[in-house]
Amino acid sequence: LEMAVLSAASERVRLPELLEFLDARGVRGRALSFDGLQAREARMFIAVPLQDVHGLEAVRRDLSMRFGEAVSLQEQVGTVTCVGAGINADWAYLRRALSAAEELGARVHAVHTSPLQLSLLVDKAHLKPLTARLHREFLGT
Repeated sequence: LEMAVLSAASERVRLPELLEFLDARGVRGRALSFDGLQAREARMFIAVPLQDVHGLEAVRRDLSMRFGEAVSLQEQVGTVTCVGAGINADWAYLRRALSAAEELGARVHAVHTSPLQLSLLVDKAHLKPLTARLHREFLGT
């Protein structure tokens, strides 16, 4: 799934303000995470499916006008998602998925897990090869 990732420093952009901005433009997020480790500047990340964004150029322009360099929009990425009961019962599936990505030379920008799924955010060029590789890895076909 082709995605864009919005990232912002929480000291420079308030999350409610950014979410209001996105809502006003009909931009829905797939996942939101917040990284507030003490040794670094806290950052927020919002994964946005591009299929749901209408007028991407206008959104990009408006983001720049409203937030300047405080918010960045990374495109040319996407998610490969594996779904199934027990996929996160332990770390085995994630380890195998990361190993498969590494074998293909696919840089993994982020990982999202939940009880029924694991998703890898990779460069757009690796979406189809990694999807096929994981299909073979987990389903044997």
